[in-house]
Amino acid sequence: MAIIYSAKFSRALYEETDPLQPWQRKIHTLKNYFQVSGYWAMFSITSVIVYSLASIKDQSGNLIVDIPSCVLPVVNFKLDVGLLISSMVFSIASINVFFMILLLNTMIDGMLLEAKKH
Repeated sequence: MAIIYSAKFSRALYEETDPLQPWQRKIHTLKNYFQVSGYWAMFSITSVIVYSLASIKDQSGNLIVDIPSCVLPVVNFKLDVGLLISSMVFSIASINVFFMILLLNTMIDGMLLEAKKH
């Protein structure tokens, strides 16, 4: 985090516009990444805790949510709600890992920029 707050790296991000969003500077894009990453991290932690509290262990020791399956009337399809919920929790955790990698790459780029200027 100290790399991001350094004057040279922050100035370099402020002076360049974002090629994907030309109306804003790169420092604002980085701020947005941090905010969204923080929200997803909180949502990920909360969803894992709620899933853990609502689940029980089956005979093999795996956590499962004991919700009966429902049948969708239009297509006559049996939907396993417990599997759907566990898949959503895994997806949320995967998005969290994606944002961590994105921010780590930004920090590494900042370290390389700082090392180049000295």
